Amino acid sequence: MLIDTHAHLTMPQFSDLPEVLKRARDCGVRTIINASFDMDSSIGSIDMAERYGNIFASVGIHPHHADTVDEKVIEELGSLCDNKKVVAIGETGLDYFENPVPKDVQKKAFSMHIDLAIKKALPLILHGRDADDDMLDILKREKAERGVFHCFSGDADYARRVIGAGFMISFTGIITFKNADKAREALKAAPLDRIMIET
Repeated sequence: MLIDTHAHLTMPQFSDLPEVLKRARDCGVRTIINASFDMDSSIGSIDMAERYGNIFASVGIHPHHADTVDEKVIEELGSLCDNKKVVAIGETGLDYFENPVPKDVQKKAFSMHIDLAIKKALPLILHGRDADDDMLDILKREKAERGVFHCFSGDADYARRVIGAGFMISFTGIITFKNADKAREALKAAPLDRIMIET
């Protein structure tokens, strides 16, 4: 049995959801965690999870939308966490690659998500791009200890640091790309019990 730990089934490309789920089952994927990236996808993810027994939801605001995060949004996300199908907070994190949202705004939103995850005793689904040191520094400062760095693209040294801090790492099909030597080296550096898979 496989678990897809990070899908975005609320996106319009998946309007044929029953067929998508059938193809997943045919390939051995029995459970899917649908990761959210804004408030609409968070609400939609829960709705989808309530309709399909094998889908679970995360709720959160992606760093590309970090400028929409305030106390009211975090309170709304907190209320959504009361649904038994919500299994994680995210995706959240820092993205310094061509992201118009200022770094300080991203950091504040990230810290607010971490605080919510700790309060709700839920793991984090972490998105990080070109922000390795800041990601780990904030997680350490906020005393976050549970979560997964999704779509891991760091090198082997960063993989060891992330795992050493107590987090899981997740790889995508990127590891099959010809130019993905760095990701493959990170995969080799990761113990099997610290790896997740995702689409």
